[in-house]
Amino acid sequence: MEFTITYNDKDYSNCNKDIIFIKRILKDTFKRFAIPYAVLSFIVALVFTSTVYGGLYLSDCFFYVVQTISFLVLFVVVCLFVLIMQFLSGGKYIQRQHQGVNANTRIEITPQNIILDNGDINSVVKWSTVKDIYNRKHNIIVFISDMQVISIPKRIFNSEEEIANCWSYLNDCYNSARNS
Repeated sequence: MEFTITYNDKDYSNCNKDIIFIKRILKDTFKRFAIPYAVLSFIVALVFTSTVYGGLYLSDCFFYVVQTISFLVLFVVVCLFVLIMQFLSGGKYIQRQHQGVNANTRIEITPQNIILDNGDINSVVKWSTVKDIYNRKHNIIVFISDMQVISIPKRIFNSEEEIANCWSYLNDCYNSARNS
């Protein structure tokens, strides 16, 4: 199976939207940013609680209750804010990463490998190293590492049947590599 894809700005945006809520991406984002978010939330909650109380009342039990509730609310708000910002601007980030890279890519899928060729860079990915595959709203996504993907935009297909055939073939190749 072979495709020639010319990626456009909308493809980068759609890819970002398709992968942002995949469990592996959410886990990685949370791992990388949980401590800074928690520290920021704790400091802001401490300032908020101290302002409401007019000072630090460390001997007052209710002070700690307000501090804890403030921290939890702020932590959730910060996490949601970052996810929303990633959802809205992540495509622009991906687009900047690909700036200067040839947008025309040939993808050849065989039972053993995925071959990528964009004229500047050629790479071969063995199915045995593929982490996951996903059939999302706008793309078929192949995780070739924990955070690196091959995106096949569904817009390149002529029908839902072609998408289903491609997905079935990718599934067969992926599962075959997993079982051997």
